[in-house]
Amino acid sequence: MQELFAYAPEACENTLKIADMIDIEIPHGKPLLPVYKLNEKEEARKKIYQETYPYDFETLTDQEWLLRWTCFEGLNKRYGFILSDTDIVECVHKEIKTDIPTLKELSPEELIELPKRWRNDKKEILYQNLSEEKKAIFDRLEYELVVVHLMGFDGYFVIVADFIRWARENGIPV
Repeated sequence: MQELFAYAPEACENTLKIADMIDIEIPHGKPLLPVYKLNEKEEARKKIYQETYPYDFETLTDQEWLLRWTCFEGLNKRYGFILSDTDIVECVHKEIKTDIPTLKELSPEELIELPKRWRNDKKEILYQNLSEEKKAIFDRLEYELVVVHLMGFDGYFVIVADFIRWARENGIPV
């Protein structure tokens, strides 16, 4: 490098000075995504959830909560479910009774069963009143949400959904 920059000998020295001033650690193996900030409508819905489950709200980050809310709300629009906001609150809630395992710790069978273990009594009653077809859709959604969460991609999905929502609201085909 000194030969290449012989016309500017201070270039190599300055490069080393700059390198010495940098102190950064970039975590490996984890997604580096911005944090999604809830809008007013989302904050209002979150408040309903917090009032229902004030003791357990901290187990869900804003991003996980919003992803779960959006997905369960989507069951009404896409699959003809008739879930009220109260029902959606029950669906979003996870009754965590033990530490949350990592994806690597779970067999495929355990991964399928995990969302069922997180159901409370109200959610189980709601589930039992579904048709077999809707139970299959509900189970698949819960399974997908668990996989997304255990992979650490709640925020990614929320951010992409926000891009898509904005594009549709502004006449941009997606």
